[in-house]
Amino acid sequence: MKIGDLVKWSDFQVAWNLVHNLHIKDLTDQRQCGIIIDNNPMYFFIRWENGEVLAQKEDELVVVSESR
Repeated sequence: MKIGDLVKWSDFQVAWNLVHNLHIKDLTDQRQCGIIIDNNPMYFFIRWENGEVLAQKEDELVVVSESR
């Protein structure tokens, strides 16, 4: 994974979100497409479709399309 790649939540992350967030809004639809805008040794910083920027670990993401 690198800056510019399009990513989405991994299947495990989707399942974890559905199980642990029963009483709040489901974010699965908003985490289907995001772009990596920065990274450090521990996190990738993702700008999601809805404009949010969040730090995510590599194992929480799946690359949809690689940047050049």
